[in-house]
Amino acid sequence: MKERFSNVLAWLGFGIVVLNIQWGYVVYGHLDGSFWGALGCYGFLAVFNYLMVGRFRLLPWKKITEDS
Repeated sequence: MKERFSNVLAWLGFGIVVLNIQWGYVVYGHLDGSFWGALGCYGFLAVFNYLMVGRFRLLPWKKITEDS
């Protein structure tokens, strides 16, 4: 159950950053200040994953293994 929740948090954080980059370029033509807020959210979710599972999940497509 913890691994599934960790997957959701990792993909959510990654998706927020990617969508924010796309939105910034489409609407403004450059990255604005909300990009740093998205990175902060991504960092918060990575720390939350670390506290919950014991591993930062910066790349959500990497599997959680027992020996890592």
